[in-house]
Amino acid sequence: MPITGKDMEELKDHLKNNWRLDDGRYIVFVEDVNISTVSDGKRPLCWELKIVNSGRKLQKFHWVEKAGGVGILITDLENLGMRQITPENAINACNSLIGTKIEISVEYNGEYQNIHFLRKVN
Repeated sequence: MPITGKDMEELKDHLKNNWRLDDGRYIVFVEDVNISTVSDGKRPLCWELKIVNSGRKLQKFHWVEKAGGVGILITDLENLGMRQITPENAINACNSLIGTKIEISVEYNGEYQNIHFLRKVN
């Protein structure tokens, strides 16, 4: 039996929202930042992003339970103009980005789609 009706519309939505983005740069709106629980039980820092021109939603994770993940977070924040990030002010720095536009790069490495913060956009 072919896929039709409600099933077809639901499948189209899943494909549209999960289709791999082309590598490149995008302007996004930071909708939220939170701690998310993923399927393996880990709790990374999760950025809820929305591409300005298309409205497509993305998630970027910072795996801060390891030093390497903290380093990537610091680099991303520094790329957005934040300096002297410390354990004491990192959470406020992240929260301060909610509601702002930033430029990101998206690059597929063969397994994952990596997102890096590049700069704030006025």
